Amino acid sequence: MIVVLAALVLVSIVVIVVLVYYKSVFTSATAVTTLVSSLFTVVGTVVGAYFGVKATSDVTDKTQGAIEAANKTANRALAELPPDKAREVLGPPPAQGPPPRR
Repeated sequence: MIVVLAALVLVSIVVIVVLVYYKSVFTSATAVTTLVSSLFTVVGTVVGAYFGVKATSDVTDKTQGAIEAANKTANRALAELPPDKAREVLGPPPAQGPPPRR
């Protein structure tokens, strides 16, 4: 968020400096409108990207929490089963590869 705010402040300062420094160029409303619309385009793009990344990050965190809760519940349920039933639920253990060569 700090980077986004810094970028927006920097772009705004640049636009103000350009308007003041080149005020002889920006005598018509069309020129000023073009510059300001470019500023709004940059602001909209940066803010949209920020909220897009933020929303994706929030959904990822929420999904990860749900996965961890489901794993805890499954592990607790398996721990309560008798060992023979737990083996039945889990299936056969993974096959062991050949022993390493020396």
